[in-house]
Amino acid sequence: MAAPRRRIASLADIHQKENPTLSLEPLSNLREESFEQPDCPLVLKPKPLRDFRSLPPGQMETRDLISLYWQDVAAAQSLKEPERGSLTVQLGYNAAKGHICVKVLEGQNLPALDDLSGKSDPYVTVQAFPFDVFEGSAAKIRTTATKRRDLRPVFMEMFRIRCRPSAITHDKGGAILFTCYDYDFLARDDMIGEAVHLLPGTNEVKNESEVDCCDVITLPLLLPSQPSCSSCAYAELERRTISDEKALEFIESRKKAFKMAENERS
Repeated sequence: MAAPRRRIASLADIHQKENPTLSLEPLSNLREESFEQPDCPLVLKPKPLRDFRSLPPGQMETRDLISLYWQDVAAAQSLKEPERGSLTVQLGYNAAKGHICVKVLEGQNLPALDDLSGKSDPYVTVQAFPFDVFEGSAAKIRTTATKRRDLRPVFMEMFRIRCRPSAITHDKGGAILFTCYDYDFLARDDMIGEAVHLLPGTNEVKNESEVDCCDVITLPLLLPSQPSCSSCAYAELERRTISDEKALEFIESRKKAFKMAENERS
């Protein structure tokens, strides 16, 4: 065993002579330098996903894609001027009853779409999204009364929509779509504009009368447009229409709105 030890030492000496600029440090020193960093953990644990938006669209549930779509619409809506007038509303969440109280107050500065009268006959529809956080009631469209020949209609109508708490508290919560139309007796109704309001953060109320104390929200009425190809949520929902009934229903309703908006622009 002594001969191999001498051979190893000899090879080390030869290597040091041929490479005088290299210095061999003791292995113990290298180990101390490698581990003397308490702020840097040896094993990096993956961070939990706090935002469902960080998931690829293909891995999202359909309801999450619908929530993401409305979040994008609301973000774009906040940057635009009310090109078709505006709508004021109040909302409150009655946890004891398990429903959202939506109060449509009034419209302001609506466009005149009736050439004969120089006015409009506006009414507002209220629809909740996505479907499953509203216990199947999202498909039901609630409608206000029609106000004849009025560009500043006062509605003051309350609607109650049953929903799960996740519609209010979760980042994948619900949204309310308000669409204002001009009633036409002989032809199809014209779209005045639409606006979306996201429900997370809605004030909780103990009874319906407390809704009157909630903030008055002014929503700009806009004509919707077909999302660009960069809209990952909408594109993924379109891909699912072949096999997903909820995605199909949602895309069909949006395409109908886009077509009505294009007719108004032309």
